[in-house]
Amino acid sequence: MMDLHDFRKIQGDDTLGGMVICETSEQARRLYDVFQEEWQKYQPKPIKIKLPDGSCVVGEPVANYKSKYRPLKAGIILHDTEDKETRKQIVKDFKKNMTVDILIVFNMLLTGLMHLV
Repeated sequence: MMDLHDFRKIQGDDTLGGMVICETSEQARRLYDVFQEEWQKYQPKPIKIKLPDGSCVVGEPVANYKSKYRPLKAGIILHDTEDKETRKQIVKDFKKNMTVDILIVFNMLLTGLMHLV
């Protein structure tokens, strides 16, 4: 994950993305889960303040402006998950909208992604 951040910095282009081609669908699912778990650690947490009367106030998380990196977003494309339109939208978000930074795939022929490489 840090390689993509470093590569973007070197190239001076935050729109560059990455694709991981897995050997099995299980490997792809696990990689996606690990990715989600890892970046969840960097998400800001809500603020909870306990008042003198015992009640609590919960506020929006404080943005970390000193953070070196913004969290990356991953998409996963497997032929047997989601419907065709959802998979199509994930690919569009990766290729055109550039809102998916890393695309995780398995069996590109079945997912219709051969035209990406």
